[in-house]
Amino acid sequence: MLFLVASGHTVLGERPVPPAADIAADPEFVVEGLDGRESETVWRAAITGSRWKLQA
Repeated sequence: MLFLVASGHTVLGERPVPPAADIAADPEFVVEGLDGRESETVWRAAITGSRWKLQA
């Protein structure tokens, strides 16, 4: 049985995300770390559909 959690147009994935090293090995992607504040800002923008900009 598969459960998806959605908020607006945001949906959690159906499968586990591969390790960052595997993703970074694909030249299509750039892996960057986020701290808690950055992660929360990006997540809130995603679930509300707003544009976001991190403040220094």
